[in-house]
Amino acid sequence: MTNEVPDLLTFGETMALFMPQEHRGLEGAAALEQGFGGAESNVAIGAARLGCSVGWFGALGEDPFGRAIFKQL
Repeated sequence: MTNEVPDLLTFGETMALFMPQEHRGLEGAAALEQGFGGAESNVAIGAARLGCSVGWFGALGEDPFGRAIFKQL
């Protein structure tokens, strides 16, 4: 970890998402695809892809979803 200040720092929530694979309603889905989303983390990811140094500030649960989001971010 460095002491550098990022170009962009976002604050907010990131959520676990479950989406039907077959583009059906949740009630008719045989399987769900897991992902994550949240405006603040999406902005941070987009800015990083454009070459900005970014940081994200939020809280994650100490559960499988929180650990998966942490690894992906």
